[in-house]
Amino acid sequence: MIPQLVFDAWGIVPSEKIFTNEHGAAITALVEGQGDFATCYFSAPGAPDGWTGNPWALGDDLERWLWDPYNNAPYPADLRGSLRDVRGSIDDIYGEDTLISEYRCVALIGGEIPNDCVAFAPGFPKDIEDAIVEAIKTHIATPEGQALWNDDKFYEWTEVAEIDDSYYDLLRTAIGQPIPDRD
Repeated sequence: MIPQLVFDAWGIVPSEKIFTNEHGAAITALVEGQGDFATCYFSAPGAPDGWTGNPWALGDDLERWLWDPYNNAPYPADLRGSLRDVRGSIDDIYGEDTLISEYRCVALIGGEIPNDCVAFAPGFPKDIEDAIVEAIKTHIATPEGQALWNDDKFYEWTEVAEIDDSYYDLLRTAIGQPIPDRD
């Protein structure tokens, strides 16, 4: 949705679109030659082991710690950070070096876009809602939870934060939807 809004604003009209319904499928289609580019999620690369400098921040090089611009090649594996964007969801199939070398993140559009959440329908029993949220929070805090929830092929969740509907106002604004009245 966000990429289409940006393309419309910039006057970009792809000659053909392939809807894959899933980020990993979109990057796979690109690798398999079914398109010229893919729009997918981005997660900042993880810093290399032992890094003591500043963390990645919005506005930094999207390939920081992955691609060595001076040698025009991926950083050696022992100096490289961790691949955490959509390419990481298929690196076990195509290889991290190949994915970093041949497929690059070239633009970040939309800034920080709200994404995954645990949501409940109006009227859902509050006691059950609270129990589910507490169970997820408790599980994420365990080593087993981190192995599951903070996996680059799953969600990359490290914790759960309480939010309300206003969390999505940035997205509403970006797609031209009104901000709802809240009392």
